[in-house]
Amino acid sequence: MVAARCCLAAALTFAAGGLRAAEVVIAVPLSLQAYFLPFADSGLAYDTIRAAFAARGHTVRPFYVSGRSLSSLISDDSRADCIPMLRPGIEHGWHRTRRTRLLHDFAITRSGVQLSRMEDLKTRRILAYPGATGYLGERFRAAVRDNPNYREIYNHRAQVLLLLQGSVEVIIADRILTAWYLNYLRKEDGRNADVVFHDLFEPVAHDFVCRRAELAAEYNAGLAEIAASGALDEILRRYGVAYADPVLDPPLDDSGEPDRTNSPTHGSASAPPGGS
Repeated sequence: MVAARCCLAAALTFAAGGLRAAEVVIAVPLSLQAYFLPFADSGLAYDTIRAAFAARGHTVRPFYVSGRSLSSLISDDSRADCIPMLRPGIEHGWHRTRRTRLLHDFAITRSGVQLSRMEDLKTRRILAYPGATGYLGERFRAAVRDNPNYREIYNHRAQVLLLLQGSVEVIIADRILTAWYLNYLRKEDGRNADVVFHDLFEPVAHDFVCRRAELAAEYNAGLAEIAASGALDEILRRYGVAYADPVLDPPLDDSGEPDRTNSPTHGSASAPPGGS
């Protein structure tokens, strides 16, 4: 009920046509450490969202939810104003914003394992995340289709632990999440290991959607501002991330798709994956 009143207050703020300062409730997944650090109200994605709205004079408040429940909020618009990290293609009827390509899956191994092409995965003991075969394209799907040692689990911390223990040879995971857990385990019990990030996949864009068109427009404008000012670069550096490819998709056209006819890019020099 409290969240519902908050969301309603934000809606009323925009209803009069003047974009006055509002508190925007953001759904925060509990399962994407590094991107969202629950109870610290921080993280790479959270800091980006907060900075974009702050550039337009708005504040954000987190609404914590399990990662699996994010899409369920689409049908219950009383609890959050905006929802991050939705897979592209989900029909939702909410208003899409300009995409950021933050998530980037790698094939991650201990040192000494040679992987240079997708076909090298056919005989390896692999642990991925649920839905990876449908998410990472036909070449990956074909490479692991007949591999009896291919499994998927939801727990990313367990993925990293099983790799360090030698129970699997390869994990398929996002580089920022993996670097965060490696650093966490190192601090927790001194566990250390040389790992290699094999770049076999393209970075992936996820949808950040808002209930109201005005909120989506404010986020887009704020995102452009922090990209131009260097604030987005600073957030990326804070979490040990740098990109050779553009972080931002082109702005959206009238149909809600990236307008690639005049597409300013934003990127920085490449750097190896790493944690903060």
